[in-house]
Amino acid sequence: MPRRLEFITTVDKNARLPRSRMRQINEYLQLYIEQDIYCAFGKPRRSNRANKYYWSCVIAPIHEAMIDAGIAFMETNEGIKMVTAEAIHTLFKHKYLQPQAVVLFGEDVTLPPTTTTLDSTEFSDYISAIKSDEQVRQLAVHFPEPEGEFRSYKIEELPI
Repeated sequence: MPRRLEFITTVDKNARLPRSRMRQINEYLQLYIEQDIYCAFGKPRRSNRANKYYWSCVIAPIHEAMIDAGIAFMETNEGIKMVTAEAIHTLFKHKYLQPQAVVLFGEDVTLPPTTTTLDSTEFSDYISAIKSDEQVRQLAVHFPEPEGEFRSYKIEELPI
């Protein structure tokens, strides 16, 4: 059985794929003549590299800036504790993402916002919103350029 073909490409204004991509698809389809295949269309999800970049080059510098500014503490049920990267992530999810309304067992339920379902454009917009956040800007956070293992074409499109 041939390997699964997955790719990300751009659809032009006439709803067509690039010719080179169409040739690739047609050649690949030759391997499946008279067989059922699975096709899926959608916007690409954020990549694992984008997620690594988010945690190491966005959330971590904010956390470090909070520590440097002496504001890295939060009140909890157990008293005052150090702010965690997870707490910062949760703050921004609630600030910039919408909760999800779903029906479970016939009941309307509101799920907390999540970054896991964001496509690459939505994730880029989310990161841009965090970088532009007034409180983050007041901390004068330096966000490192994506490079090495964090570089991906998704991240390269981010306005830094």
